[in-house]
Amino acid sequence: SRRGPCGILKWMRVVPVLLLLASFSAAAQQMPPDAGLLKSALAAQQSGHFQTAIQEYEHYLKLYPKMAEVRANLGVALVHVGRFDEAIHQDRLALSSLPNNPAIRKNLGLAYFKKGDLKDAREELKVVHKALPRDVQVAIVLGDCDMRLGKAKEAVAMLAPMEAENKANTDFEYVLGTALIATGKPREGARRVEAVARKTKSASAPASGREEQIMPKRYR
Repeated sequence: SRRGPCGILKWMRVVPVLLLLASFSAAAQQMPPDAGLLKSALAAQQSGHFQTAIQEYEHYLKLYPKMAEVRANLGVALVHVGRFDEAIHQDRLALSSLPNNPAIRKNLGLAYFKKGDLKDAREELKVVHKALPRDVQVAIVLGDCDMRLGKAKEAVAMLAPMEAENKANTDFEYVLGTALIATGKPREGARRVEAVARKTKSASAPASGREEQIMPKRYR
């Protein structure tokens, strides 16, 4: 069986956008305005108090509406509580200010994915994959979208060249294996899926359910 209502939707991590408080502008060496308020919101988000973080981000953005990085962080918190449409809106606003930021676009793609909108998730993640071709998380989710949208050949073409570096990643191997099966290579695909099953005891069991949040280094 597949992993949840949207392929690997149940386990894929949402990776927030980094907001460096100590060096918000590396060139100007400026702190963001009201850094204390922002630190409070970040701390709430890191500790899993997402509703509090949302309220504090929203209050901050009423004061400083042009802070795109904060909008991105708000989008992450909204995804955590299942408010996907609002998260997508915030990510799009952030991208309107920072259109070339792949981390924000990645968050947007993951928000679409968690919502179950595979078509839009795929479009955003294709852009991110082009910018970050070695980002395995993006490749796995994009490959899963391709599979579910009837584009298994595209999934194989993208994932196969990455396999040598990601053989230990059971989620990667699972998606590649199922894509190979769908493209008429059942032996190659089954070998990978069965190996995942042996490692995880069940091919439907996630290898990781952890949400990643890293603050000063990479809060994203």
